[in-house]
Amino acid sequence: MSQTTFDTAADRRALEEGQRFSPRFDSAGLVTGIVTDAGDGTLLMVAHLNAEALTRPWPAAFTYRRLPKDSTVYDYACAENNRNPVTSDGRTLTLDPSGQVIDKLE
Repeated sequence: MSQTTFDTAADRRALEEGQRFSPRFDSAGLVTGIVTDAGDGTLLMVAHLNAEALTRPWPAAFTYRRLPKDSTVYDYACAENNRNPVTSDGRTLTLDPSGQVIDKLE
């Protein structure tokens, strides 16, 4: 991991209202980041980020599998970070946007 440095703010007003991004990292090298809904301000996520997480893209991994010919493929992100259910034999089930299982179980 490369060492990333940020500008420091001259005073509290410059820190909170200034044009430069100057996070204050704690003794562990982390800063708390939050994500809120732009419309109503609802808290969506809290994360503790290091300097690298603030400067690099966050990677995402996707797994694709072949579905039966008459299947419908849905591509969406789960805001609650829930996982699709898994059968007793380890097969991940596909859910539609309403959360109903759409796989044909044999």
